[in-house]
Amino acid sequence: MTNARDRKGIAMTKHTDVIVRKRGDISGLGGFLHPDFEVHAPNYLPWGGTHRGTEIFLQVILPQAAKALDFGRFGYERFTAEDDHVVVLIRVGVAGTDALIKISEHWVLKDEKALSLWVA
Repeated sequence: MTNARDRKGIAMTKHTDVIVRKRGDISGLGGFLHPDFEVHAPNYLPWGGTHRGTEIFLQVILPQAAKALDFGRFGYERFTAEDDHVVVLIRVGVAGTDALIKISEHWVLKDEKALSLWVA
């Protein structure tokens, strides 16, 4: 059973998705990111590595991901939340192909904002 804190984390993650996919407004994500936000992605991705700061995430990472992934074929497989951690398993299309892949996103929240994202 999820508690109120878990539900807030899930709601924040879902709302963030709606901003990006439905409105295409990645700048709207800034309000959901903690000032000390950092993202970790595998080095085999063009945007791989550890990146600190909201601006690099919004202006560099997300646009690169949007070129490689077809978010028109996006869906959730599973949400799991406990305390300040939210794990989201998503499926998304690979741009220019019929392929779908699964990606695991691991979010850490602080002060009801995303402090970090680890992608696998």
